[in-house]
Amino acid sequence: MNRANSALIDYMQYYLDNIDASKGEHYRLAKEFGHTLLMNCREAIGTALYRDVTFPTAPKTTVTLKGEIIYEEVNRVGVSRLERYLAEMAAGSKITAEVN
Repeated sequence: MNRANSALIDYMQYYLDNIDASKGEHYRLAKEFGHTLLMNCREAIGTALYRDVTFPTAPKTTVTLKGEIIYEEVNRVGVSRLERYLAEMAAGSKITAEVN
């Protein structure tokens, strides 16, 4: 879907318009699933989403006194370059270390 364009949308719409759903269950399902795929592709051709990867981030979760879970992405401490981030990921952590 991330490679959808207006020509693909037109192509899909043409074939969906020409499927005769009265021919049977398979045709009806094909038209239904095709319509769902078409709608997803239409959403995908909107404005591209941009994520700033200048500074690598890490997930952070906080539980409030009311029990709400708050999730956010925060800058990784001590990791200012992508090379350092990749080295940190390759090294693993206590959780991912092999236990022998």
